Amino acid sequence: MHRIAWFFFVLCLAASATYIVMTTSALPERIASHFGPGNAANAFMSRDGYLTFMLAFAVGLPAFIAAMIGLLPRARSNSINIPHKAYWLDPKRKEETLNTLSAHGAWLGSLIALFIAAIHYVLLVANRASPPRLPADLFTMLRGGFVAAIVLWALALW
Repeated sequence: MHRIAWFFFVLCLAASATYIVMTTSALPERIASHFGPGNAANAFMSRDGYLTFMLAFAVGLPAFIAAMIGLLPRARSNSINIPHKAYWLDPKRKEETLNTLSAHGAWLGSLIALFIAAIHYVLLVANRASPPRLPADLFTMLRGGFVAAIVLWALALW
C-alpha cells in the first residue's frame, strides 16, 4: 500500500509542477499574488518570481512534509511519538507501522501538492479579471475541500 501512495505522490508532484510551468505563461508579467478586503489584489510579483515561488511550494513543501512523516521515522524510529509506542514498534509490527506512516506521509504530500496546484488555478482566474479579483466562491470551495480532505486524512491516520 505504501508503494502505491508514494507512486501517487510522485505523480501528483510531477502533475502539479507541469501544470504550473505550462500555465504560468498565461499570466500577466505583473501577477496579482495576494488579495485583501473585498477580494481586491493588494500585492504583486513578477512572473518569474511567481513561478519560482509556486514551484517551491508545489514541490518543495509537499516533499518536505511527506519525508518528515513518511521517511524520517525509518531513519530515527526513536523519534516516533505515537500512543502505545512499544506495541506498534514491537519487532513483529514495526515494519507494518513504518509502512503505514510512510503511506500517510505520501498521501498528505499528495493532498498538499494538489491543493497548491488548485491555488494556482484560482490565481489564473483572478488575474484574468481587470483589475484582478480573487474569485471568492471558488477559493472558499477549494479551501473547504482541502480542509475536508485533511480531516479525512487525519481520521484515517487515527
